[in-house]
Amino acid sequence: MKRFLQFALFAVVAAAVLLALRALRLRGVFDVRTPPASVETVLARERAAAHFEKGEWANARADLAPLVAVERPELEDLIRAAIVEFIDRAKADPEPLFARIRARDPNSPELHYMQARIALESGDFEAAQRQFQSVHDARPDDLPTRIGLAETLDDLDRPDEARALLSDVIAVSEEKAGAWHMLAVYRLMQLESRAGRPDEAARLQQVFEQLKKFGYRLLTATQFDQGELARLRAPRPQGVAEVQPPHVPEFAVEPAVAPELAGARELFVHDLDSDGDADFLAAGPRGLFAALRGADGYAVETVLAGAVDHVRAFDLGNRDSLDLIVCRGAEVQLLEHRGGSELLLGDPNASRWSPSPLKLPSRHVAEDGGMRVRDCTEQTVGLRHPVKFEATVDAGHDEVEPIEHFVRVVEGTVGQDVRLDAFQDPEVLAGLLIHTIRFVVLLLDLLD
Repeated sequence: MKRFLQFALFAVVAAAVLLALRALRLRGVFDVRTPPASVETVLARERAAAHFEKGEWANARADLAPLVAVERPELEDLIRAAIVEFIDRAKADPEPLFARIRARDPNSPELHYMQARIALESGDFEAAQRQFQSVHDARPDDLPTRIGLAETLDDLDRPDEARALLSDVIAVSEEKAGAWHMLAVYRLMQLESRAGRPDEAARLQQVFEQLKKFGYRLLTATQFDQGELARLRAPRPQGVAEVQPPHVPEFAVEPAVAPELAGARELFVHDLDSDGDADFLAAGPRGLFAALRGADGYAVETVLAGAVDHVRAFDLGNRDSLDLIVCRGAEVQLLEHRGGSELLLGDPNASRWSPSPLKLPSRHVAEDGGMRVRDCTEQTVGLRHPVKFEATVDAGHDEVEPIEHFVRVVEGTVGQDVRLDAFQDPEVLAGLLIHTIRFVVLLLDLLD
């Protein structure tokens, strides 16, 4: 029975603590479950503070409007919005926001400070003294509150109390108190002058002038109104978010794309059909394949059947279409992209690439490890005008033969002397040289 009573007492105490915590949380005093503010909320507070600093009250009000329009806004956002209305009270009414703050936290120092300034402005010195005293009790180190309370006590004909408060502010060095130190000197100088103490007033006048020489200036009416508690500051950093423990990322298996390309030794991404989509070009033991992307996925086209060692794509004729150069064992083959009319009028099942009449030199590795080319062919490729030129070759061939086509290679290494004659169009020469250089570079890359 005794143990049961102990357990029942423990349960009652625990329930009472939970109810107390819930009551405090509802009033905004204590909330252990308050999550960090979102990025959007922090940015809105920072924008409002920046606009407030510039005196742009309307913009600051607009920044805070979404934060106080929710069902249960944060207390700090209500205070921020009330500060804007308080400073701009000539055009706005801060009382509705004061009421909302009062319902959440009736002891808010910011609320009492703003109410004290309004009461002092309206001449209600008794109400102002009560409000300032409430703030002073909660924030005894707040210098603007001390000065405001001193002014109110002076208006209530309580100069001794006012003098003590102002002297306490002056006791704080000007380096720490700044403009509030200077303002306290000025207010005390006025008080002593009205009290009929000219010597003390003259001494304070000298101190005041000295502070002006040091660069200190009196606060503006708006700055004095704001004090330290009615200023809109940027939100404090929330610190580093809690780092989540490391975990292995999850990978989802995507549907197979172009399974025909499986086993490829080379895979390239090109726009093979010039439609702006990424296509795949694959070479491997099963052949040469082109996977062309369309609206319904990839359509795989078999370009060449049988083993293909290497493949490269390049625009041989500078026609904005990709041709293919293929290596199969010792054979090097050129595949030209068929033109649009051929694709439209020809066999729809035929490949986009057809073997070029130009047979490329086959690969041959010499005993000394050097690369040689052999075989010969003749064909005009991609030239706007026929070109007649002569070339000399070495390896025992010292005769000069006329060549009216793109290239001719005989067994051995190509000689260095190439002469052109009967040539009249410089554009053709430039085009020929560019095509020849591109072709040789790709061929060497392929042969490597």
